[in-house]
Amino acid sequence: MDSTNLDNVVLSLLFAADEPLSIRRIAANLDDVPASAVKSSIEGWRRRFDDEAWSVTIERVAGRYQLSTRPQYAPFIAKLYTGRRRVRLSKAALESLAIIAYKQPITRAEIENVRGVGCGSVLANLMERGLIKITGKARVLGAPFLYGTTQEFLEYLGLNALKDLPSVEALEELLEREENLASEEGSGDGTGTGRSENGAESAPTETAEDKSGDGAPTTPPETSEAARVGPFIPEPMDRAWGEEQRAGSSPRPVPPPWQSEPNARDEPDLEDSDE
Repeated sequence: MDSTNLDNVVLSLLFAADEPLSIRRIAANLDDVPASAVKSSIEGWRRRFDDEAWSVTIERVAGRYQLSTRPQYAPFIAKLYTGRRRVRLSKAALESLAIIAYKQPITRAEIENVRGVGCGSVLANLMERGLIKITGKARVLGAPFLYGTTQEFLEYLGLNALKDLPSVEALEELLEREENLASEEGSGDGTGTGRSENGAESAPTETAEDKSGDGAPTTPPETSEAARVGPFIPEPMDRAWGEEQRAGSSPRPVPPPWQSEPNARDEPDLEDSDE
């Protein structure tokens, strides 16, 4: 097969494929063509796309190759698919997937410790979609499963390798930039403190809604912890004491905790017996 025909065949395979193709898989569909020739053909197409400023290019995704459009044409392609239903991950799934991506291999208990909630169903959903997999077992008590990302995860994000993920420092800078932008937008709508002509900060203007009818601020005073929690109502120590209280007799004194029987709270709640 001559080089011109080989280039056309390689490009047609990349165009028709619904997933990234490896060089070995492309070579398997050709007769007596080595993998090195396929790789040279792909690199030639990439250089041609860049030199002639084509709207498409060949991206390397998860160690394989895929024909895709360039990012600057994404708004026009998005209009083409307007109205079509897109399957997206939930917020819980995205959080769990991010934790696994940056801390893999990781156990389910460690993921739940970071998120603060259970994630059994979330992990099952991610495994069903092929984004994560079990990579082994941790060498701790109980030998829990270890989770890691898959090749489908890289394809889902369009990454070639895990090292292409943004660093934690870059994410922190992005979040800080968004917070600053949000605070600037909040100060621009008339809320918050302003500045006078000499540059000093001025107090926020007090409106009629900030005062009650008698001129006192509507903000309730700080309450104590006991007032927020409510009164403490002791539970009866046994059934006989409750009957004495209902009969109107004097209540039985409750001993302090340091004089109570050891392990009293660990005893099972058993029903009284007539025997």
